Amino acid sequence: MLETMASVPIQSCPETRMPKIGELVTVYTGNTAQRWSFNHIRQGIGTTVTIKFEDSEMTVDQSWFSCDTNRGPLLLQRLGFFSDIAHKRTTNSIEIWRNILNPEKMMHGEAMMVLLEWTIHGCSEKDKLGLPEAQNKTWLVDRSFWQSWEQKNEPQLVPPGKCSNWTCVEDEPVWGTEVKQNRPRKLLDTGFSEHTKITHPKGDTPPRQYVLPKHTRPNHALEDLQLMSCDYIQGTEGYYMPLKSFLSLRNCERMIAKIKFPIPIHVLDHIIIPIDIRESHWFLAHMNLQTRCISLLDSSYTYSAAAYPQQKMLIWKFFKMAWMTHASTAAPVPFWLINAARLTSLHPRMTDLTPEMLQTLGRLRNVTAENTFATINDQIATRWKRRGISPGQACDKPADPPGQNWTEVEQPGTPQQNNFANTKETRLACGIYTVLSTLYAVRNWKIDFTQQAHIKCEEWVGSSRPRNQGDSKPAPVRVWREIRAVG
Repeated sequence: MLETMASVPIQSCPETRMPKIGELVTVYTGNTAQRWSFNHIRQGIGTTVTIKFEDSEMTVDQSWFSCDTNRGPLLLQRLGFFSDIAHKRTTNSIEIWRNILNPEKMMHGEAMMVLLEWTIHGCSEKDKLGLPEAQNKTWLVDRSFWQSWEQKNEPQLVPPGKCSNWTCVEDEPVWGTEVKQNRPRKLLDTGFSEHTKITHPKGDTPPRQYVLPKHTRPNHALEDLQLMSCDYIQGTEGYYMPLKSFLSLRNCERMIAKIKFPIPIHVLDHIIIPIDIRESHWFLAHMNLQTRCISLLDSSYTYSAAAYPQQKMLIWKFFKMAWMTHASTAAPVPFWLINAARLTSLHPRMTDLTPEMLQTLGRLRNVTAENTFATINDQIATRWKRRGISPGQACDKPADPPGQNWTEVEQPGTPQQNNFANTKETRLACGIYTVLSTLYAVRNWKIDFTQQAHIKCEEWVGSSRPRNQGDSKPAPVRVWREIRAVG
């Protein structure tokens, strides 16, 4: 059954090995074989490989390639039950499907991504898997992309030896952190004032570079200077940062620019982001572009709550940058209306609230947008506006036009895992919940978690149903039986 589903050609001796740039690989789309070539190999969290065919590119994990001694070149096979409308995961490995039902490997990234792809897109042919094709436009963020996004946005200490080359930019870094360093600022003001600004014909002013003279480097102005890669200093000539920090900001911009959405981002219905916590637990971030709501679908809040502030910051930074880069200029700019009472729980790199401001807001009995703006200064208010965040009243369905105001919606009574004494059962339940919550989210099915708050996550798999009993769509228990049928 596995071979039939995945349309796997019979292989006499499947092997895996590291491909080489320029090497050819056979890719099956249905019954059609195409010869792609390896274009790029990136080492990191799982080696990802980019292959190219004419004007098309596809990035997959190295483990999805195998060598057949009879057929010659490396082989990569698209799953037989996926259509070619959207970018899909690929596999020709039966082992991957067996791992899906293995509690020890349920959290394996590639197995999870295959299940999420199947859950999100479904299949129009009912005789194959029984899961109806989703009638919406959903984009699933690749797990390797998100792990790289987390890494590139993690502030790194700039070594003192890297503080000799500086960059000056005209616009304040939207997601940077200003630090007050008067002695280095005066030194850099003098240095950059001696460099004439160069304006391109298009009107753009490129960043200016300045290298501290060797006799100035041991100067007391730079002693004990500790900067992180997200820090910058505001001066009379612009905004200064070490070259290492400037390159770090550019790397994030390039990551966003290279994203290839299946359709323009502003016409998507859903964005699903799988988030891995300490390589042992998954939860999903669901961005519903129809209702403009952000939800964290998590079956173990107590385990992953500490990561929420950082993940919320990364989610919004990613979405805002992707929107500004890829959305139509006519599409309204997204703005996140945050419940004022929850501002203090967000990541400090997102709000820039000082300890004094946090104490002031903490002493208030009722935190509102008005007293929040009275507490912060104009500079922070300007940064919030550029980042697209603002304190406001939380609501599930904003009345403004689509793409304007976003809100965060909590899922009350979400079934929680509490059996961490049995790691296998916990991991399996985590995988089941991740898949089923995606199933419900992208199909807009409703779950009344409040009435099922007493049900554990494992029991919920077999007890919940779509709210409309006349709905022909399968219940989660049937879906999971279909998944089990794969093995």
